[in-house]
Amino acid sequence: MNWTGGPLKPAFGLSGDPDVSSVTDMCRKLEHNLSMPWGLKRFQHTGQSHFVTFCCYHRHPSFTTAESRRVFGLALERVRRSFKLRVYGYVVMPDHVHLLLSEPECQTLAVALKSLKQGVSRRLLLKGGPLKPTVA
Repeated sequence: MNWTGGPLKPAFGLSGDPDVSSVTDMCRKLEHNLSMPWGLKRFQHTGQSHFVTFCCYHRHPSFTTAESRRVFGLALERVRRSFKLRVYGYVVMPDHVHLLLSEPECQTLAVALKSLKQGVSRRLLLKGGPLKPTVA
């Protein structure tokens, strides 16, 4: 079964795969297979704009307050400056975000988005915002 949408093939051992010549190569290949669903490709460094949507953890409504949305906006501005990317527009919904942006001049879009999401999560946790775990 070698078509798009087919099952993942387990990558145990080094047998038969011409792209795997060492344990390190095998780990890199496994890491790549786990990071992207099988059959999908990332198109980076194409100079195109990207429409990105991502959800909050467990679709938790983390952006219900003006303060949490302000935290997101400040973090987006920090990432925009740090990664030298253009933000054409964004919408912050209670449990997800839509972004229309360029590719960063430095790093990849994946690294920029990781920085954005981690920064927002950390700041909301520090402020005791909607992400703050509750103790029963």
